[in-house]
Amino acid sequence: MIDLLLKLIDRLIQLKQYKTQRLERVFRSIIEPTYKELAEIHRDYLQMFEELGRQLPSPLEMNDEAGKRQLLRTAEQLRQRRILFEPVREKVSALKRELFGTVANPRTLGFSAEIDDAVRAMLDYLPDGVPSDGEGSRATALYMAIRESAVAISLPQVNAHGATLPDVVAFTVNDCRQKWDVVCEKFVRLQVMVGTAA
Repeated sequence: MIDLLLKLIDRLIQLKQYKTQRLERVFRSIIEPTYKELAEIHRDYLQMFEELGRQLPSPLEMNDEAGKRQLLRTAEQLRQRRILFEPVREKVSALKRELFGTVANPRTLGFSAEIDDAVRAMLDYLPDGVPSDGEGSRATALYMAIRESAVAISLPQVNAHGATLPDVVAFTVNDCRQKWDVVCEKFVRLQVMVGTAA
């Protein structure tokens, strides 16, 4: 009887070791490389939006025709970027649904809550075309036109809503940084867990 209990305890210990090794393998082969690639994407994303922000005319310049034309060019650059990354956004949305289900039918990856949290944070960081809720609505005609990417931005839209574009760019950069903070927090938590377990 004691031998059977000891064998049972040994098997449970082996199960725990197996789970720890499996977690470490998933971390090293999937999570860590994904995090490193996402760090490069984060840097490029910030640089892109900060450059667009620098291209925007000052509030004073927005009142003259040259400033309005510059604003129009910047809005069009944003729209073109959205068109360029539309397939990526669609893929990210589909991947989120496939991995984690929907609100009505949620699911997990089945490794650990920490891996689920890290993967979800990484997917949430990537743009899926749905802006995060923030300080007030960004749904002006100009922003919606940029978001939808269906039609080129027109001068009347710039005249009516152009002043919101600097806020949209600043909001996007801030949102990007906040999401990156969450990615880093989840990654480090998992890294410590795997490092502690190893």
